[in-house]
Amino acid sequence: HVLLAVNPHRRLEHLYGAAVMQQPAAVRGPHPYSLAQVALMRLKQGPQAIVVSGESGAGKTETAKIIMRFLETHGTFGTLGLEERVLAMSRVLESLGHAATRQNPTSSRFGKFLRLQIGRGGLSPKITTYLLEASRVVSNCSNFHIFYELLAGGDLEKWDLLDVATQQQNSLERFKQGHAELGEAMKRLGLGHFFQPMLKVIAGITHILSHLQERQGKLAAGAAERRLERACDLLGLQMPHLKTILTMKQLSVPKGEPILMERTEEQSQGILRSLVVTIYRK
Repeated sequence: HVLLAVNPHRRLEHLYGAAVMQQPAAVRGPHPYSLAQVALMRLKQGPQAIVVSGESGAGKTETAKIIMRFLETHGTFGTLGLEERVLAMSRVLESLGHAATRQNPTSSRFGKFLRLQIGRGGLSPKITTYLLEASRVVSNCSNFHIFYELLAGGDLEKWDLLDVATQQQNSLERFKQGHAELGEAMKRLGLGHFFQPMLKVIAGITHILSHLQERQGKLAAGAAERRLERACDLLGLQMPHLKTILTMKQLSVPKGEPILMERTEEQSQGILRSLVVTIYRK
């Protein structure tokens, strides 16, 4: 079964809801509900898969929600709140893996696979993510939503990020509710205790990114170094050790003593970019 759907970029209430769910498939016609219904009917034959694909902004996330709503309503699994739990998971992933592009302000910069496992306790959702575009953190493109949500609603004095938020004030308006929504979603998933530690890491990364921008802008070395020191505090890194890695490299010489050489500014910034990408990917 193949369904071709077009994103109308607005809600069409007459096409969805309880009344449409109750219609026979022949009356309903081509519809995400019909795909979900076929999958339910064939479950006894073995595992079923529904692939939702398309370009950025095609409506993949919304279509997946529509299918899950039908499965929760018509599946005799005794599971309540399936959609709410999946939405909570999706909300966390949106903050960490969505970024604005020219085509879509909430473009997903990763792949995800949603598995609904059926057991005696009902339906258990599990989302697996892959191919996160972590390099976007250090690119000149719009960054992931979590950075803007931190600056729009986080404790900026606590993280020493008031100046960074002031510089980006014009782009933070639409992220004001995001901070609270993310915290609530993590609570619903039983991950509320990870919220502040996660923000602490994001704040540390933000300081490194600001340090890189300040060095490129030839800001006073002392100011940029204080930014890096704060990042080390937040990320649990040792500043003297990091500074040695950034400024010196060791060359091995056959049958001789290792030679220490000073790194260039470009090499030092390259190491910091790699560090940021590695931390964010983890």
